[in-house]
Amino acid sequence: MEVLVLANRMYPCKLLTFVDRLSEKHVQVWCEVIKKEDYKAHAESHLEENPNQKKIINSVSDDIFIEEQQRLRVDVSGNSSIENWTRKTSLLITFIPAADGNHITPILSKRLGMGGCSYTAITYQTDSQSKRILNTVNFDPWIIPIPRRNYPRRSMTNVIEEREETRELIEERRADMREIEELRKTEERIKNIERIIQTFGDLTTPRLTENTEEQISQDVQAQHLISETKQDLYDNFDAFLEKYEIANLREIFFDNGITSTRRFMLLKDNHMETDLNLNLGTRIELKDSQRRFLNLE
Repeated sequence: MEVLVLANRMYPCKLLTFVDRLSEKHVQVWCEVIKKEDYKAHAESHLEENPNQKKIINSVSDDIFIEEQQRLRVDVSGNSSIENWTRKTSLLITFIPAADGNHITPILSKRLGMGGCSYTAITYQTDSQSKRILNTVNFDPWIIPIPRRNYPRRSMTNVIEEREETRELIEERRADMREIEELRKTEERIKNIERIIQTFGDLTTPRLTENTEEQISQDVQAQHLISETKQDLYDNFDAFLEKYEIANLREIFFDNGITSTRRFMLLKDNHMETDLNLNLGTRIELKDSQRRFLNLE
């Protein structure tokens, strides 16, 4: 595991849980996975920005190690249940280290009836066949007071502005989904390159063993897919930076854990802006470098 952590493939993380009492019969929980080094400052700022939410006592998990894009599942039991209209995919958290949205906010309803459990249990587990339990949070959300919410009087102007904000949020969500799909396609292309390298090795070295006609054909096809230059640039990040004239940003990349061509190719525009604090011109230059590498024969 230490090797994977050093290679920036696994991250020490914490699980945070907050709750907001919406009404007599409904609460909303905020379930989040965040890198360990960020969780204390994040928890404080989160409560400042969301004054109606409460951090559940003893809810912070022990250190857990999460892989990039690993999925976690949240289950609820006890005296609360998830609303029937909630989709199953809404209970999954996909961990993306550079993203801000590693959380879900399901709404829970109160289970009515005599007897039963006196508390709610929120269980975090890996979304895999083994379903390894990472943390369980036990609390009773129904003894939390309903916060007093001061809703300002709305004018027609306020209504129009809110509708416009809603439309903008919908468009941002759609843009996020398109970006996630682009990220998935880019990673798939990178994985294809890795599989070709693993299968055929160094394609620039002549094979001394006897090859069948079919094997020779496969080698020729592979050489079309990845050239000597592309393989070298994929294996050597410094050479990649020099090739595309972005070596002046090397320190920024390494300070943010971007230490390989593969990780650079997974960078999206919003990560360049929010995490690396790069201006528009530099971001365009980096996107052009990614495009030129993918199109390199």
